[in-house]
Amino acid sequence: MINPVTWAVRAFMTGGIKELVYETRIIHYSRSERRCKKSKVGWIAKNARKELRAKKKIHLAAVLLVNENERESEKTKETIRSLVSLKGVTVYLHMATGENEKEIISNAMAVINDLREPFFFFVLPGDDFDPMFGAMAAGLIRNDRDIRFIYTDEICEDREICKPAYSPHTLVGHNYIGHSAIISSEMTSHIGIRPVSLSLFIWELYRSVTRRLMPMNIKNIPSPLVETGLSYKQEFFENTNPSPCFLSLRKPFASIIIPSKDNPVCLERLFKSMSFHEAGVPYEIIVVDNGSSEENKEKINILCMDAMAKYLYKKETFNFSKMCNRGRAEAKGGFLLFLNDDTEILTDNWLFILCETAALKRSGAIGAKLLYPNGRIQHVGIVGGVYPTHVLNKEEDSDPVELKTTLPYNYMAVTGACLCLKTERFDAAGGFDESFDTDYNDVVMCVKLRAMGFFNAVRNDVVLTHYESYSRGIPDTPEKEKKLESDRKRLEAIIKKNKV
Repeated sequence: MINPVTWAVRAFMTGGIKELVYETRIIHYSRSERRCKKSKVGWIAKNARKELRAKKKIHLAAVLLVNENERESEKTKETIRSLVSLKGVTVYLHMATGENEKEIISNAMAVINDLREPFFFFVLPGDDFDPMFGAMAAGLIRNDRDIRFIYTDEICEDREICKPAYSPHTLVGHNYIGHSAIISSEMTSHIGIRPVSLSLFIWELYRSVTRRLMPMNIKNIPSPLVETGLSYKQEFFENTNPSPCFLSLRKPFASIIIPSKDNPVCLERLFKSMSFHEAGVPYEIIVVDNGSSEENKEKINILCMDAMAKYLYKKETFNFSKMCNRGRAEAKGGFLLFLNDDTEILTDNWLFILCETAALKRSGAIGAKLLYPNGRIQHVGIVGGVYPTHVLNKEEDSDPVELKTTLPYNYMAVTGACLCLKTERFDAAGGFDESFDTDYNDVVMCVKLRAMGFFNAVRNDVVLTHYESYSRGIPDTPEKEKKLESDRKRLEAIIKKNKV
């Protein structure tokens, strides 16, 4: 038995500069632990992890990443004191030091590859942990044996940072998780990380680990249990990837489905922008018309012949969902892009980026950044549950703090004005719900995809102008407003049913 201590140097690794530090209260060594304790460096064998996890007390390893010059600093000691105060867990503190970040990363990898504790988390000098950080994590681990990755909200620069539930596309764009996630030690085996900088090392490790997990293995604690000493930019936006390349496409072919009625001018503008900007993926165009006048029908027919597009004409009441489903029935592509006729493409490689992202195994509906003709934001994602709201709507196309107009982000839903997904996933979701003829059909589709385990996301490096609602106008009469409210209530029921 070890007497209670605040923290003490326990061992040095042979031939290295790494230092193993334990903070502990009272620990009873098992027989296997005692055998390992006789070794020169005191490491406990990896097979002891299962034994430790089976105990009622949860054991966590805190890996302190610290420069050699800061080891004895007051900031480091304050951080260690906050670890001592953690409740509900036994914490073993491992210190990975070095004279530069490359050495610290190398030493940290050696530490986590040999950890005996079932879970670990990174610590930086200046971190201040809430005493309940350990207890809340231990509760999750104890009650759900499938958990392998936990992260919490945090305080940064005196502001509370509320993090979303697991968001794989957002994590590709930047490290929204921070640096204090609790990770299963078994998930870090056979992971090679290029030592460039500490922030990039942590980000790449998180991405590598979460790629090997299911969403059910990842939990977010919506409570600020860590206060970091880093700046907001250092913690979350030190490294960013606004245009990730996934190399996920295999002989892609897309079907672009465009509902349209009496809008030959808009359609011509859209076709010109599609031909002007390189798509990057072979595609077919299907225009679905629900009853243009004879004059406009002739004009649209000529435009479709020039663009080698299939023209489906049937005179009927406007129903966006039904028109999209009709276009799907004629589509031959492995990807579907539902595109409003009142849009205009502004970027090259637009279709490749959308399809490549949609091809990922966790992708649901993938959207783009849509701007009003005056350059302000119309759409970079939809939030709000039963009251769907466009993020940053009518704001300037600039977000220098969180880069929500630049980086890829996950959202509850994306607009049907530009919505791309794999054909098989569209079919599995049952297509668009035709009872939502004008509003919320895109949100309902995204809710169904999310309930199936897929994640909806926006690629802000694909930009379109959206001349919104040329096709059907806006709800400006009491009858339309009443119908909109009725649809909203039905949407609420669908969200509750799918538990999204």
